[in-house]
Amino acid sequence: MAGHYSAKTIVNYVCGMCAWHVPHRLTWSLNNMETEALLKASISLAPASARRSKREPYTIELIIAICEQLNLSNPLDAAVFACLTTAFFTTARAGEFTIPRLNAFNPAIHVKPSNVSDTHDCQNLHMKTFFLPRTKSALEGEEVSWAKQTGPSDPEEALTNHLRINEPPTTMLYSLIAIMTHTIH
Repeated sequence: MAGHYSAKTIVNYVCGMCAWHVPHRLTWSLNNMETEALLKASISLAPASARRSKREPYTIELIIAICEQLNLSNPLDAAVFACLTTAFFTTARAGEFTIPRLNAFNPAIHVKPSNVSDTHDCQNLHMKTFFLPRTKSALEGEEVSWAKQTGPSDPEEALTNHLRINEPPTTMLYSLIAIMTHTIH
């Protein structure tokens, strides 16, 4: 296995095997020192093709720079920017607000209008709250929120613009990639 997979993949496999032993009431026979030595070896043996270069994180400055390259009266650009700002300010994965194509929308797992509400925080400040029916880490769903921001990265303005430009179907109002796909075809 070593030399074919990234070190992270091998760590995940080892952790998975160790975790499998617990519910099956079996003893995990590798001690911590042996496991660490194996994992360190896997790092040095991992092929270059299995390593990803570090990427810069998204920042407000980067979002503004992206916005400056978009035409927010264009349906695709409006949808992309609304999705970007919503994912960023809710600290959600982009995949939790997107679908790969129009016919992939599933109301049981994708955000729909009934999953979006206007709420207030403990200081009575307005927030837009999204219930994500399913996420990578919470299969039963979770709520994420954003509040109005100042400046060109404001998710409220981006979402309002997207809804005005695209007039998306109410059945999948917030599945922004569906709207992007629709505007491309």
